[in-house]
Amino acid sequence: MKNIKILVWGFYQSNFKEFWILISANLITGLILSIYNLHEFIQFAVISILLFKNFSFLRSQSIMPSIASDFDRYSWKYFQGLPLNKEELLTALVLCNLIVMFPTVIWLMSFFSQVSSLFDEDPAEWSFALKIFACLIPLLAFISLTSILNLINFPRRQYSKNSAQSVFFSNLKNYLFIMVAIVYGGISCMILYQVTNINLGYYSLKAIELVFNHIFKTWWMVPALFILALFQFKHTLRVWQVEHKSYKKINWLPKRDVPKMALCLMLIYAPFNLLDLDMPSRYKNSELLKAVYLKDYKSINHQLQAGADINQVNSFGFSPLFVAANEGDLKMFQFLESKGAKHEGTIYLGKQDMATGLNVFLLAISGKNAQLVEHLLKKGHNPDQKNEIRNYYAIHMAAGSCQTKVLDLLIEHRADLKVLNKDGRTALHSAVRFKCFGSVVSLIDAKINPLIKDNDHKIALDYLNNGSDTNKEMAYFIEKRTREPAGK
Repeated sequence: MKNIKILVWGFYQSNFKEFWILISANLITGLILSIYNLHEFIQFAVISILLFKNFSFLRSQSIMPSIASDFDRYSWKYFQGLPLNKEELLTALVLCNLIVMFPTVIWLMSFFSQVSSLFDEDPAEWSFALKIFACLIPLLAFISLTSILNLINFPRRQYSKNSAQSVFFSNLKNYLFIMVAIVYGGISCMILYQVTNINLGYYSLKAIELVFNHIFKTWWMVPALFILALFQFKHTLRVWQVEHKSYKKINWLPKRDVPKMALCLMLIYAPFNLLDLDMPSRYKNSELLKAVYLKDYKSINHQLQAGADINQVNSFGFSPLFVAANEGDLKMFQFLESKGAKHEGTIYLGKQDMATGLNVFLLAISGKNAQLVEHLLKKGHNPDQKNEIRNYYAIHMAAGSCQTKVLDLLIEHRADLKVLNKDGRTALHSAVRFKCFGSVVSLIDAKINPLIKDNDHKIALDYLNNGSDTNKEMAYFIEKRTREPAGK
């Protein structure tokens, strides 16, 4: 332990002057920029120059580049000759590199308000700053350990007996195996979805979102990074102690592996040649739906003359007219109407799919064609149509998908601004949550009540509590247009 302290202290002393100059420059510049409102370009230039200086210091003074770059200030052989065992030396090297990285951490904290806007966070939120600082320590230790591991592995692999050709073909073989697994895994998910309406992709995304929200957006991220750094420390030490762990095991026999690679290529090519990938799976199992999707009017007429039903639906509830509505194709929609296509019905794509429960009017909004929506409104469709399964209204769809023209059409046709979705939210909640400024303007102009609280007891403004410029402008606009006039 004493030898570790001596090494780290000596390393600090050798970098003392430049270390404190950089820290002082970061702190003083951050203080000046917080006091004086300089032009954005000047701020960007100053911050970028300081970042470059911090990275230059990091690159030149750390022990990481001592083999592969022109900075040979600290020899790897010198460190190995010190009176330290491998675990002590590895600990000392990580601490030395953390010292070199510290000015960069100070740079981040000095210009936190500018950096935090990139993460859409409130710069006044101290907990976010503290979490960033706590995460940087294990993250920088992990980076340092990874570089040291490369430093250990590099000379060993230089003298390995594996030829570059063998390594290339072995990696190519492994990539082909992975691609085959991905392709047929995806096909299996598609077949499962069509047969049972179980959407594995949805569940996978939900699982990833759950992990992300409970680790990366909470304080659990700090211990997770410390565990990752500790694992990397143990792995680096183990590789250093056992030389053969540095060598890549190349298992390449041309007579055996070339036929396998050829078979993989055939397996990858086959699904793209045999399966119909010209249209979404929800329109399949019907030649008429396919013709509508491809805008093949000749094929549509031919099939209708042969006795095809213009109102036929597939297993998901899509009729030809529904396909035209979902694709936002007004010309095709009117053509199918002229052939006797009916507007009735809803689609069902599984419990997890947000499109489940859409009727022809809601599908037209999904198709993002304002002229088609206007056409249906003139036909007498109710602007307050509701997805009965998902429990949201047409006005929520238009506001949340930033379709200002469609939203204006609904408002002109007296759509109810008070309707709530399953979460107790108004259309203004949807517009704010999805950053649709145009929708916010239209709804405020239509005198929507901005003080309605959802099931989480939040008004729309509560979803604009971070520091991004868009959110600030949107919040200011809502407050300006809804505040009480002076004197009242």
